[in-house]
Amino acid sequence: MSSFAGGREKKNVLDAFPWTMKPVAGFLDKRRKPKQGESVQVTLSRQDIRTAYISFILSFVDGTTSKAIKLAFLENKSIFLSIFTDIYQDSLQVLKRTLHIAWDGIWGDAALPLKVKVGLFMEKTLQDIARLYDRAEAEGPGEDAPADVAHHFLLAICSRPGTGICFKSRGWYPRQVNTLDISQDNKHSAKLYNTVLLHFITTLKANEDVRQQELVLKVLEACPELVSEYWEKGGLSLEPRLKSRWISNISIAAAIITLPVPAASFRISNGADFDLNPPPSERIVSSVIPSTLRSSHLTRGLKSASQLVRLLTANIIAKALQKYGAVIEAMDEAHTSLEEDDFSGAWVVGRRNVAALVALQVPAFATVVEMLQDSNRKRKQGSGNAGARAQDVEHEEELTQHPLLSETTTRLMWLYHRHLPDLVAESVQRVRLALAPLSNTRAAGPGDSRQPLGILNQLHSFRLLGELDHVSLSFKTGDNNQTVVYQMLRYQLTTPYEAVRQAGRVLLYRLLSRSILFEHDPSEAELWLSCLPSTRFHETSKGGADNIDAFLHFFEDCLLRCLKTPYKYLEESLGICSECEEATTITDVDASSRSGSSLLLYGPSTAPSPLLFTVLEQLRLKITGNHIDAADCCSVFRFLRQYLVRLMAKHPDMQYTRRVAQTIGNLVLVFAERTDEKDAFDAVVREARILRCALAFETEGWTGGNVVASTENLGNDVFAGAQADEIIKDLRSREVSLSATSIAALTEAIVHTSGAPSNVQEFLLQLVDPAFLWTSLSLDSPAGVLARNCVPFHWAYLRAGANELLRDENLAVLTDRFKSEAQQSSGAALNNMGTILLRLQDNILTSPPHESDIAKASLLILVKAIPALPMAIKLKSFLFQSPFVRHLCCSPDARYGGLLDVLFSVLSSHSLVDRQTVKAQCAFWENELTGATSQTNAIPFASSWLEFMEPEQILRCIDAVMGAIITPSDHAASQVAILERSLTTICSHHPHVAAPLLAPQLTRLLSLSQLTKGRKVLTTTVLTVLEQIFPYGHNARLPDDDLLLSDMCEKVDQRWQTKKLSIPDITGELFDFIIQEDVLSTEATSIVVALVRLSLQARSHFAEWLQGTVLRRSLPLVLPALDAFLDMVSIGSIGQPERKVAPILYTMVPNVSSLLKILFTAKATTLQREHSASCVSALVRLLPDQEGQLRQACREAISAAPHSAMLTWEAVSLFNNLGTENPAWRESESPVALAVESGLKWLVRRFAEDPKDSTELLRSLGQFELLVSNMESIKAYIAEPVFTAAIQHRLDSFIVVQFTSALFKSVALKPVNINRLIQNIVQHSTFYASALDFSDNSPRSSIIDLLHALFLSHPTNTCQPSHVAPLIRIYLGTQSLPDRQLLSIFHLFELQRRISVASSISRWSASPGSTSNNSAEALTSLDASIASRTYTSFPQKRGIDVGNLAPYRGLRISHYDPVFVLTLMGTCLMDGSITAPHIWSEVGRTNAVSVAIMAMSSKDPGVRSLAITVLTGVWRGFQGTPLHERDHVLLVLNYLRRLLPSPSSSGSRSTTIPRFPTYVTLLLAHAMQCVFYPQNFLYPTVMRFLMQRPEMDIRDVPMLYTSLYSNSDDWKRERSWIVRFLADGMVSTADWTLFKRRHTWDLLATLFQESPHEPVLRQSILQVLLNVTAIEEAARSLVLKGGLLGWMEVQTEELLRGEELTWLKVYENLLVMVGLEKLEKSSAGLWKDSVSRSLITLLRRQGAIEHLSLFSRVLYRLSTIEVPAMSPLLDLAVGWLRVVEISLWSGANLAFLSSTPRVPVFSDPPHTGLSTSKADLPGRNRPDSLVWGEIIELLWQVCMTLPADRRTAGGAWNCLTPRLLIWNAMQRGIGTHGIGEWARQQVLESLIPAAI
Repeated sequence: MSSFAGGREKKNVLDAFPWTMKPVAGFLDKRRKPKQGESVQVTLSRQDIRTAYISFILSFVDGTTSKAIKLAFLENKSIFLSIFTDIYQDSLQVLKRTLHIAWDGIWGDAALPLKVKVGLFMEKTLQDIARLYDRAEAEGPGEDAPADVAHHFLLAICSRPGTGICFKSRGWYPRQVNTLDISQDNKHSAKLYNTVLLHFITTLKANEDVRQQELVLKVLEACPELVSEYWEKGGLSLEPRLKSRWISNISIAAAIITLPVPAASFRISNGADFDLNPPPSERIVSSVIPSTLRSSHLTRGLKSASQLVRLLTANIIAKALQKYGAVIEAMDEAHTSLEEDDFSGAWVVGRRNVAALVALQVPAFATVVEMLQDSNRKRKQGSGNAGARAQDVEHEEELTQHPLLSETTTRLMWLYHRHLPDLVAESVQRVRLALAPLSNTRAAGPGDSRQPLGILNQLHSFRLLGELDHVSLSFKTGDNNQTVVYQMLRYQLTTPYEAVRQAGRVLLYRLLSRSILFEHDPSEAELWLSCLPSTRFHETSKGGADNIDAFLHFFEDCLLRCLKTPYKYLEESLGICSECEEATTITDVDASSRSGSSLLLYGPSTAPSPLLFTVLEQLRLKITGNHIDAADCCSVFRFLRQYLVRLMAKHPDMQYTRRVAQTIGNLVLVFAERTDEKDAFDAVVREARILRCALAFETEGWTGGNVVASTENLGNDVFAGAQADEIIKDLRSREVSLSATSIAALTEAIVHTSGAPSNVQEFLLQLVDPAFLWTSLSLDSPAGVLARNCVPFHWAYLRAGANELLRDENLAVLTDRFKSEAQQSSGAALNNMGTILLRLQDNILTSPPHESDIAKASLLILVKAIPALPMAIKLKSFLFQSPFVRHLCCSPDARYGGLLDVLFSVLSSHSLVDRQTVKAQCAFWENELTGATSQTNAIPFASSWLEFMEPEQILRCIDAVMGAIITPSDHAASQVAILERSLTTICSHHPHVAAPLLAPQLTRLLSLSQLTKGRKVLTTTVLTVLEQIFPYGHNARLPDDDLLLSDMCEKVDQRWQTKKLSIPDITGELFDFIIQEDVLSTEATSIVVALVRLSLQARSHFAEWLQGTVLRRSLPLVLPALDAFLDMVSIGSIGQPERKVAPILYTMVPNVSSLLKILFTAKATTLQREHSASCVSALVRLLPDQEGQLRQACREAISAAPHSAMLTWEAVSLFNNLGTENPAWRESESPVALAVESGLKWLVRRFAEDPKDSTELLRSLGQFELLVSNMESIKAYIAEPVFTAAIQHRLDSFIVVQFTSALFKSVALKPVNINRLIQNIVQHSTFYASALDFSDNSPRSSIIDLLHALFLSHPTNTCQPSHVAPLIRIYLGTQSLPDRQLLSIFHLFELQRRISVASSISRWSASPGSTSNNSAEALTSLDASIASRTYTSFPQKRGIDVGNLAPYRGLRISHYDPVFVLTLMGTCLMDGSITAPHIWSEVGRTNAVSVAIMAMSSKDPGVRSLAITVLTGVWRGFQGTPLHERDHVLLVLNYLRRLLPSPSSSGSRSTTIPRFPTYVTLLLAHAMQCVFYPQNFLYPTVMRFLMQRPEMDIRDVPMLYTSLYSNSDDWKRERSWIVRFLADGMVSTADWTLFKRRHTWDLLATLFQESPHEPVLRQSILQVLLNVTAIEEAARSLVLKGGLLGWMEVQTEELLRGEELTWLKVYENLLVMVGLEKLEKSSAGLWKDSVSRSLITLLRRQGAIEHLSLFSRVLYRLSTIEVPAMSPLLDLAVGWLRVVEISLWSGANLAFLSSTPRVPVFSDPPHTGLSTSKADLPGRNRPDSLVWGEIIELLWQVCMTLPADRRTAGGAWNCLTPRLLIWNAMQRGIGTHGIGEWARQQVLESLIPAAI
């Protein structure tokens, strides 16, 4: 029935159906009853009465139903909700359909108000759906379980913030007091966003059903605010007891605790900055530990007799502490980001509060200690009776429970130490407890189920020890009285688990590096740990095995001995250092002299740990006394060999290492005398041989021994592992012969059977033979990849011979290993680099020259690896500061040339850090070139270092070489070469420094021109000097370099410092030197340009030269110089010298055609076109008497040029400039008119043929638009095709349509053509898409502007119904200019056609692109929130004349137009479309009535008259409507009616409706809103206020004291509301009269001072102040009588972050509204000191660039009078500017700015606080670059107001002037005139006397 005729009669069915009849309500109980023995299957195809009625109800809310019908149906929501009452009994198909329509038809309909949706799914509905959880099983084959269907629906609407009934919250932050969207009953619930969800989840059985538990967890994760409430209301009993219910409850509690920390809510809404205040500590703690789980409960649980209870209790405490740790990390991040004070910061205080509350809620640490001790005691008892009770099942369970409990307890102890250190007592008992798990954990076999627990126990123990500060290496614990170091070393060496090994390694390094053994070099501890024996092959065997226990006992003994007497062994170590220092042969060349001086190569930091000599001593004693087994000796010797190989990298040469190696060799001889075991002896001898070869860098001679290993079974998985072990044992003890195939097979077997990285590494360390090792590393299989990733760099490098190093693939392997180890440890990187340098030194000093390729290959490893590492600077410094590399760099030996080239590749001459790194080498070579003993053979080597020298060093070299060149010698050629290299280097690397240093040397350089003839070096040098004289932007162009702004500003400052350098008066010589060549080079042309700008003499020379040669020279090469010449003639002083060059101007007139030909040539460069355009413009300006010839030449050139040439940026700018300066050039048939016509013809083809316009064309169209706008007339037949093509092909282009609109205003078209254009627009396929596009640079505004112009051109013809009707869909009803233009078109239609547009307006809809059925539907489509913002920020100056499009005060483009709202309401009242009470209710909910009430305060009588008419209709409409809200609406309207004047005695009413005070109408508007939104907290307060008085007092601010000092539970909300109310109502002088009557500002000022921690309230008060100061009378009253300036000065020191912008707006308001003259007279100038002090404080706080823009405006206004503190203010502003520039324009090019429109960021004062929306800022989308330019202009003008001495004394002038020149160039059109152009001319004139 409801779907009849496609649903068109659905509305009639809805109205006619008897929903309230009792029989109808009983339909839901009419289920089909089964017959006896029959099962009933109700489906959608076989329905019973209930199912059919449900389908009927759902048809009114499905996806095909309109919004209006849905709203009408849901007015009585009980009908829809009735289907859920017994839904748990319905079939699966009915259930699915019901929930599907509920999701798609209700939640999926964006048009339905959220309030309606939420109202349907309250607690009762959710509970009805949740009853389906009882049907947990599938009821048919292949069907879903009903519980699953309901579960997924509930998850969708309950667990996704912003979707369904799950509102977005602020995490743990309470609901803000000014939120008005959800009804709240009491103060406690008012702090929650999701009260409905809280009540719902407390009814779920989370401890009985997994699905319900998931739903609870998902809801709590989405709404963290509910966690604290859930503990109280969720019904979870958490008091420890051994019951299944408690176990399930504690598991749920643990899952809730582990929910993630809502760290995102710690940030403000934009997600960038952190909130200034943390969430309440109580909410945080309740999410960490359940509030119902008290400390006493937890203590009782830890002491329970049941181990399960103890385990679960300890587990939840551990999870709580982990959650607490995550919370603390997030709070610390906020504290760091906000840069708070470490003691009083809000986040610091919050952290302390949270820590204190958590400490109160967890058990005492002694309880945890007692639990651990009890666990250890039971473990010992269990292990003692294990033999007697081996078969006891209970005992086996205990053996399983004890490790689990021990692991949990250890983890708990670690978390206590980490997160609650204050609760842990400082005692040695802590260390013993930490070590207990280490000593108690038994070794678990492979099949033991308790093994993972032991591993975790070890891991927790290491972490626990890491938290202790006083663990001693000699501390003993455990039953066997072992030391801490022994325990940790054993675990380090025996555990097969990488995580445990890594944690133990970190802890061991920490303990060892802090001990006295390694205080000389803490990084050496890592070296010792890396050499410890591996456990992969530790079985008992002869020679090849490591007995870990024996080695550890030996190592422990040595360590304890060294700790007792370290100085004995330290003296032995330093003694060897002294001997090596005396015998060293490496020398370095000191930078200050040529004498070789020995470096201090050996020192305490290079000495090894004294532990080494302890090991050597003890090993000798134990061997001599036979106190150590031979196999154990093998382990010690192997350790010493590995250690010594790594140790040598610390030393500058091999002396120290070889002396120690000699000692070890002696020990080998002693061992040989004492042992009889051949295998052990062979293994020790092998280690000694490996050590000797490694220290000698020998890789040859490893041909294998006599033993040949059998590898035949390595491919068999059964035998591979065992046979591989045997082969490796042989490899460790003796020489084994293996083929390449066998090595590959062995590698594969090792990786396959024991593929742990540590095991593979141990295998690779046994491959001493380079062929063996590199065969394994060269495998292409996964085994080879693993081998390459595991091999230590030092081992692979030392075992690489010449053949291996010279292969690229091997170098790549070594480079990757070097980088990998460097990224893990900087110490490893330095050690590896030291190894490379030692081998490099040995190779160079001992090998023949032809073997230097090894040295080069070694350096290539470093060169390739270092740049890619984050510690590259440190590595470079280590490399070039190493003694041998310094010796290499300072040696004039030809053999080192190739090595130096490799070294140079790692350096960058442009890096200051790199130059400092090689400073000593550069000083040496400078001394070589400048010293008295300089040698000629050193010149080639010195030239390589020039680019790394400082400018002063290069200049001294130039002086020395120039002096040597003058003296005849046989080495003149090499001296000239070094001179050229020096000049090239200093000019390319240090131009800003080179110019002042080389300027005095120009005369000497020119004298050497014969020697450098044919070379460009001298030309480049002269150009470098001359260019530095001129600042960037001196020619009104950006520099050629594509620089970012931050980089450009740095170069601008550098160039500005050299602008006043003086050069010798050799202009003539320079000019003659340059023009010697027939064809000028680019450098020569640049020199001519500089000379022409530099001196009058040069211009005279140029004029003479140009007169004689211009006809036979190429004009493009002369263009830059000619442009500079004309520019200087234009701006220079017209003195006698300038008259000499004037004739050249007339000779250039015939060449104008040639200049224009270049301009119109497509092959010409952009710079050439700019020069030619500039020359033509200058000639026209300088030769007014030649205008006829010039115009004729331009016409001829334009006629001959292609049409496309007219639309280049340079050509359009030229024509624009000519037309602006000379009106005659814009006349018909003028050159500019011809150019415009030509350009328009080309645009037609361009738009029609090309699908997309280039960036260059779009940039030019902006200037072309300005050009056509200034034309007197354009021929219609030429412009009309442009309109057609643009509309047809470019309607979606903002720039093209905007140009078309400007063009139309300069063309007179026939009405028929205009009508055709309108039809083309409104019928275009993309019209609605383009007109409703709201993105940046959308064509909407330009399309509507064009339509507006078309309609206004011939209203009689254009105002057609077919033209106006399509515009309704694109009209949004806002105050934006496009919408006001559309409204004016509608009004124009009514004026012309005498027909109302009411019928069209009735089809309007607030939803873009849609329509309504009648005016009532149109009115109810208004967005209530936008209407609310409209009446609170009502534009009182909006007039009834909609044809007036001028902006007005209070305009907000995102708010509704009140005139339109009133018109729409009037239409609705007149056509009678409001036919039902619920429609009146919907009208009230749109807040349109509140807008009409606020219109009674409008300053336009017409608006007030329209408003009173509408309100009268509303009053009458509600009078006869049976509506619940009727009495309240009439009450509010009657208050307004009583304010109207009574009729006169004659019975007529006054023609003018009086204007009511804003505060009165605003209160009544709020009251009207509250009537329809009674859940608003303001409702009872406002209604109580109104009902307590018979009429409104229009002489007082209503509700001021009642709300400002409220004593209700919602006092904060009421206080915040009244402050906002005061701000919204402060609009006019009449409002100020009411405001000051109760000294309201004094009350607010006191409240502001007393609320330092309430930023929202303070910001609201500042908005009041901003609105007050926007009224002239109010501002004067506060300043002159109220002492406002003094109060503001005091408060400036205490401003919170974010208040600076409003503060600056207030100051600008005061300066504008009060007036500087009145301020000066009233305070005798004292106000300036107060304002200056406040501004200085604000400047020091700095901020965003927008703040600086506003401050610059304030400073500019102050500069009109003399302010003593102006200089420091300006200096601080300039400092702020430099800070802003650092992050400005990252990645953006500057060139695009020349066409960007200039729109201010902020509107002109007075500023108001009616709206802070960025959408209402005029310059909200502007790039920061334009803001930067405006700041430069303002601050420069401020600087110009200072006296001359103060202006030049500070740094502001020198900072702002060069930036002003750049800004002038950035916004430059040809011939731009303004502040920047005037400054450019003055700067050029000032440079001439300074330079010459």
